[in-house]
Amino acid sequence: TARVSIKDALYEPPGPKSRKVIGIVTAISLAVLAVLVVLIIRQFYITGQLNARYWSFLGRATTWKFLGKGLLGTLEAAALAGIVTFAAGFGMMLGRISKYKAVRGISTAFIEFTRGVPTLLFIYFFFLVAPQLGWKLSALWKIAAPVAISASGVVAEVLRSGVNAVPKG
Repeated sequence: TARVSIKDALYEPPGPKSRKVIGIVTAISLAVLAVLVVLIIRQFYITGQLNARYWSFLGRATTWKFLGKGLLGTLEAAALAGIVTFAAGFGMMLGRISKYKAVRGISTAFIEFTRGVPTLLFIYFFFLVAPQLGWKLSALWKIAAPVAISASGVVAEVLRSGVNAVPKG
């Protein structure tokens, strides 16, 4: 038998035998998922969870207005966080490639800190600790700032790798 390298197994198109196995496994997986969905819906029906009184709120305009406001707020926070993330990441990237050792060290420390701390901890800080410190932030900033801080270190490294990929001169 011929030995197949990992590169060939991962990156070459599957042969006829592999395509057949993939088709069979896909069909079995879809059948299992369909059975699970049917069992879940059946259990909901048995326990009365499909009763119209539990779902009637979806027919009210106030529900959709509320959900629409939430979607707009989420999009606004994402846009704000994206802008702040790029600006902070660009600044940290400039510090990381600086010729001054102190600036490079501070920037590196901040990048590693923001990359190492989970986003949820930054969110907890802005919602629970910042108000106790007297920081009065809107809900928009309480979510956009921690997301931006968390992502800015990653953006800085991505930008730095792009800069380093370009030859000097």
